[in-house]
Amino acid sequence: MATILLTWELGGNAGHVHPMRAIASELKGRGHEVLAAVKDVCIAERFLAKNGIEFVQAPVWNGRIDPKTPPAINYAELLMRTGYLNVDQVAGQIRSWTNLMEWVKPDLILADHSPSVLLAARILGIKAAPAGSGFFSPPIMPLMPSIQPYGRFPRERFATSERRVLAVVNQSLLQCGGAPLKMLSGIFDTGYHYFFTLPKTDHYGIREQVNYWGLIQSSRNAAEPVWPDSNGPKVFVYMQHNTRPYKTLLESLQRLGWPSLIVSRNINQREIESFRASNLVFSPELVNLEAVARQADVVVNNCNHGTTVEMLQRGCRQLVIPLQVEQSMLAHHLSSQGLVVAGGAGLSCYRALLEKASADPPLKSNVEKFHSIYGNMDPQKQLVALVDDIEEKLSDL
Repeated sequence: MATILLTWELGGNAGHVHPMRAIASELKGRGHEVLAAVKDVCIAERFLAKNGIEFVQAPVWNGRIDPKTPPAINYAELLMRTGYLNVDQVAGQIRSWTNLMEWVKPDLILADHSPSVLLAARILGIKAAPAGSGFFSPPIMPLMPSIQPYGRFPRERFATSERRVLAVVNQSLLQCGGAPLKMLSGIFDTGYHYFFTLPKTDHYGIREQVNYWGLIQSSRNAAEPVWPDSNGPKVFVYMQHNTRPYKTLLESLQRLGWPSLIVSRNINQREIESFRASNLVFSPELVNLEAVARQADVVVNNCNHGTTVEMLQRGCRQLVIPLQVEQSMLAHHLSSQGLVVAGGAGLSCYRALLEKASADPPLKSNVEKFHSIYGNMDPQKQLVALVDDIEEKLSDL
């Protein structure tokens, strides 16, 4: 049996551990040794420990981003915001990961948003594969594309950011006994990738010679949705609650009077009281999304990859209101295909967009077509096929 290391270095929220939990459980069930190295041990405790999956704290960057720093426009600038402008920081990250790998002695590493892991594995000659949504594995090319395709930026900015970060990465690699890269995207040139998304939902667009595995996640036990007794299209809301668009959306729903079920895990009673209306019902826990998909006319979320793709597969019309670059990139990509209605976070009212999401014929047709193609994908069968492929890769080592 083999030893597999699953890693999560950058990014936030539980979306990183859901595939990790499913894959680790299936691997363990087949007799393999599995260890997860995670950025957030609090999230890991909630989702991994209960499934008997061992984990350790991943080496992470503990610096802070200046609030005035403009949003990144490419992957290089994302790295610049996570310590990749400091040679000792990057070298320290790489060395920490190599130390962990020499202790664990993995036969294979699945790296979710983990560039330092891929660099460390390259030095040690350990097989590692990027694993996650398309956003975390940019195309391998001399100048990586924009992660803000809805904006216009000078080409020199892309080139400059890549040169700066590549110089730091190469000096760090040399400092740790590795060979330099020819281009920054070479970080991801590992020979194989596991994309946990679909061709039409890859942030960077459809890529050739790529295996898309769809969403990889464990089965969930959740309560059935309970809707308020009012007239109009049913709206399911699953958004970050402590934001301006959240408040604006609920105010719009109040005025429309549509029956709305709002999942808000961290909202307090005082906030709920401020939105008191007969057509709004709040749930502190996530409800059965399969039932939501059958019953809701519109789903509203922040364009988190997992939720948005799952709802598309289930044939749901969606209004997405992104809050950060990754979400905005996906929202732009999907709305350009007519698969979602996208709204800006700074709008003063969402009534028109809610009405469009509930009744727009082209949107309905596009979503139904997507559902007809991908709606019958069985997540459990996809998981089994994925782990079969992992075992095949292990047999080649």
